[in-house]
Amino acid sequence: GIQDKLDTAKKDNPAFAGQTAVALSWYKGAVYPFTSTDVRGQLVTGSGFGYQTEIDKIADGKFSTELSPERIDLVDVDRIFVINDKADTEALKKFELFANLPAVKNGKVSYLLDSEGPAIGAAMSQGTLLSLPYAIDELVKSAK
Repeated sequence: GIQDKLDTAKKDNPAFAGQTAVALSWYKGAVYPFTSTDVRGQLVTGSGFGYQTEIDKIADGKFSTELSPERIDLVDVDRIFVINDKADTEALKKFELFANLPAVKNGKVSYLLDSEGPAIGAAMSQGTLLSLPYAIDELVKSAK
């Protein structure tokens, strides 16, 4: 049923297909994008977005990687999904290199709470049969 839900999301949102995207977190003063093979990346691509696969190369088999400030260009995509709690989200918003990305300036960032509020990020990260339908619905809703 999860694949059917992703297929429906992709079919119902054809505009996603023309956009690149990335899912990331902010942790201890650095940007950590998830790879396209991580469950968070798979939900993004499964919903129809293209992914910034250059991240996969530098992650070298890990599920995410820390970006140095000069590599913020790797998250210069059409849509950014940020998975964080409120305090980290606010810190990320103050990080000038992130704030100056076109997607941020154009309001194309979905801030998905991890363990506070609706905990969409946790649903994406846990990747269970019970959490994934909710994660897919909320991810798609946040991108519209």
